[in-house]
Amino acid sequence: MLRVGRIALTDRPFLEVADRGPGIDPANAERIFEPFFTNGAGGTGLGLFIARELCRPTAPCSPTKPGGDGGSIFRIIFADPQRWQP
Repeated sequence: MLRVGRIALTDRPFLEVADRGPGIDPANAERIFEPFFTNGAGGTGLGLFIARELCRPTAPCSPTKPGGDGGSIFRIIFADPQRWQP
């Protein structure tokens, strides 16, 4: 699921990506963005690392938070739109 909006206090736009998987084990939460970290079979452990690296030049990617129906939510917060106006 995708959700877009603006942060109330700063008016910065964000994009949230949510899934309904089993969620992230709290013991692994600090490691999920590390290259080659995986605890599943058949994965390379590069997906979240690459996603975060693609976001870095323009926007921070927040740590995950648990989803309401299971799964995880990842939030990308974009630059302040007022900064770029001529």
